[in-house]
Amino acid sequence: MNIAGASGREKTLTATILDTIHDAVVWIDHNSKIVEWNLAAERLFGFHREDVIGRSLTSTIIPDEHRVAHLDGMSKYMQTGEGQLFGHSVEIDAMTWAGSRTPVAITLGSVIVDGVCLFI
Repeated sequence: MNIAGASGREKTLTATILDTIHDAVVWIDHNSKIVEWNLAAERLFGFHREDVIGRSLTSTIIPDEHRVAHLDGMSKYMQTGEGQLFGHSVEIDAMTWAGSRTPVAITLGSVIVDGVCLFI
């Protein structure tokens, strides 16, 4: 795990937590580029971490019909600080490496690290 802005101890602790929890955790930046992907995400979606870091979320797990809405939502959030998916869980379909769909429940949060907005 490459936890931006964290000390060595914090990185170790965060990496251990992310790799032992059962929930898939995906971090993206304000351009929808994947910056972190835990082991549970590997198991759920079938993509290996090293194959998705730096790639767009829209080119990996977001189905074609939701890509425009995702990018529009990201843009709106960056302009206004408001987003539809914050504050509650939403059930949607996501794509797997094999091209099949899998239902997921997402809860979205954001944090600013070293002046960069990250979405978790």
